[in-house]
Amino acid sequence: MSSSSAELAEAVRKRGRITFDMKELQSHVAGLLDQRLQRAVEAPVARLEKALGGRIDAVGAEAREAGERAEAASKQAARSIEASASRIEKSRKVGWPEVGNLAAALLPLLVAVTLVLGLGRVLVVDVLGLPVVTAWLWGQVSAASSWWAAGLWVLALVSVVGGTVALVAWASRRLYEWYQRW
Repeated sequence: MSSSSAELAEAVRKRGRITFDMKELQSHVAGLLDQRLQRAVEAPVARLEKALGGRIDAVGAEAREAGERAEAASKQAARSIEASASRIEKSRKVGWPEVGNLAAALLPLLVAVTLVLGLGRVLVVDVLGLPVVTAWLWGQVSAASSWWAAGLWVLALVSVVGGTVALVAWASRRLYEWYQRW
């Protein structure tokens, strides 16, 4: 019996050892896995292709249109830059008209400095004589013998002051409009 069990053990040992060809096993398992994955993914991929098929073309068309708009805008900007460059080149030359315009632009500054220094008061008092005229008119109002004569002198006084204010306002408006054109 020991010999038969030893023979049996020997037979089991010979048959109990299993060997695999790994390359053949890999190709077989990879083929099965590939088939199963293909069946599982095929329907969702088809739905995705159907949903995105038209959108890809639309995005491409939008991208082309955006590129064309950008190109047109850049060409317009280049033309504007060239025009500005030519204007700058022309403006580098300073002639007598430009000097006159600069002097006219500095005129308000001169007027402001003159007024700040008090020369404006001297011009109004000495040249126009406005305080002398208003003092004389007020004296006439005080010396008037009747109310209607005093009223006429007050009317003359208000007319002189109002006329002076209107003249200054008109001259200011004209200067403002003239400088607005710059």
